[in-house]
Amino acid sequence: MKTTPTVVGVVFILQPLESSQVKYSWPQISSGTWRSFVIQGGNKYNYISMPLNPTRPKHSGAGAATTLDVLKAFWRGMRSYKLSLFIIVSGVVLARIVDIIVPIFYKRFFDVINVSSMSISAKAQELLHIIIIIFVLNLFIWIGYRLVNFASSHFQAMVMARLKQQAFDYMIEHSYAFYTNNFTGSLVQRVNRFARAFEKLSDRVTYEVLSLAIQITGICVVLWFVNPL
Repeated sequence: MKTTPTVVGVVFILQPLESSQVKYSWPQISSGTWRSFVIQGGNKYNYISMPLNPTRPKHSGAGAATTLDVLKAFWRGMRSYKLSLFIIVSGVVLARIVDIIVPIFYKRFFDVINVSSMSISAKAQELLHIIIIIFVLNLFIWIGYRLVNFASSHFQAMVMARLKQQAFDYMIEHSYAFYTNNFTGSLVQRVNRFARAFEKLSDRVTYEVLSLAIQITGICVVLWFVNPL
């Protein structure tokens, strides 16, 4: 009577093979775990049970990752570079606030020109003073944006490298079937797209969303003090 041995846990049973013709039998995957790996040679068998890593998803839901999961992954890559993030946010906020203040001095410049009660020498001195203030403010804006660009380049490069490392660390824990069913090049391309997505999102938030929010808020504040309702 022919019997089939069973394997419990992780067991390596090595027996000499009687035939030089070796056949490989690959079992089906059940619940993400290999039941056994069988090498058949003649009447002898080598059974290896190789349970794979748990297939429980590390993100919410059983399917594709949600937007919240992606944002959480971005934060895990960002939280080690909080200083660079602080410099970027502070630089954008200060530069945009100063950028809103500059038009006030332009208004003051033309107001001084239109004043008829002031002498020419007094006007010239006041206009020169306003021009110097405008120059200093624009210089401050230029320095602020250069500092933001420098910090952003360092921040994005480091975070993108960290996100790629996290993605590869996550993929390395997948089952053997995952790699047999997916082309390696496509997996690498997905990781690169994931990192590039952070770069695009960071640029949009830094130079568009944050800047626009500060500008709208600053304009509303200036208009309130200049011409209150």
